[in-house]
Amino acid sequence: MKMKDKVIKGLWIILIVICLCSFIVYKKGLNAKEIAIAAHSRFAEDIETVAAAEVQEDTYNGTIGTMDSFDFISRVNGRVYGLYVKSGDEVKRGEPILLIDNRDEAKKLKKAWDEAVGLIEPAKEKALEAADELKRITPLYNKGEVEPEVYKQQAEELNRRTEELSEIIKNSDTAKIKYDIAVVNSFITAPADGVIVNLNLKQKEDISGGSILCEITETDIKYIEFSVKEHMIYDIFLGEQVTVTADEVGHRGNVIEIDRAGDASNLHRVRAIIYDPGELKDDQTAEVRFGYNDDKSNEETLSEAESLSVAG
Repeated sequence: MKMKDKVIKGLWIILIVICLCSFIVYKKGLNAKEIAIAAHSRFAEDIETVAAAEVQEDTYNGTIGTMDSFDFISRVNGRVYGLYVKSGDEVKRGEPILLIDNRDEAKKLKKAWDEAVGLIEPAKEKALEAADELKRITPLYNKGEVEPEVYKQQAEELNRRTEELSEIIKNSDTAKIKYDIAVVNSFITAPADGVIVNLNLKQKEDISGGSILCEITETDIKYIEFSVKEHMIYDIFLGEQVTVTADEVGHRGNVIEIDRAGDASNLHRVRAIIYDPGELKDDQTAEVRFGYNDDKSNEETLSEAESLSVAG
């Protein structure tokens, strides 16, 4: 799983370089010999070498707040496997509430992710072939042996192939997010101390995504609220993991609300619950990015759930 992440990360670097080069080739009147040759040498490097480089990740500024109650809404489809509390029970932060057996769902999403990743390499090869051809005809074009229209067509071919690669990488990213959501959200734990109420589930009861599982009251649950632009809103999912950073300390969280309508400025409000708030204070400003900083937090959270969703 980690290798796939590295490959996808490296391919984003390749994609950015290809797109920049093909854009410049097109805009500079098709006279870009040095650009084409430099580009080809850049993305001809070994993929593992490229994967080691860093990619700039989007971050958002948000504000910390507190909720005194919270509805647990299922983000997965399955059936109740483990019930660890009952209505009226007091719970401490991190204590288990219930475990949902969603192995069938997780297996389907894992297969979809594997298939999406499998499409990347063929698309990358087609983009590199287009870059090879652009490199080959560049000196011929500069000598007047290749017509400008032919050169333009090759630049457009490179653009088309990189757009295809971009879409395939985006689809693989989305498939991974959906798989992660299915795994992480199958194991429900208390985000803070409180009292569980309205828990009426039974062992082996079927659970549908979007259904209310129970509620926690008499609590102080930290959340962060931030806004994203309209083009981002459909790439964000309920239950998606986020990292909240304040004073150089990272905190794990999950998206719990998404405002699909937006405001007058076409900004959409997103709220994420914070599971390990530490010393975060209300009205404090913090940075948010999607995904966790590393895989260790997943492993700690999923110790029991992994035996179902991951191991199958």
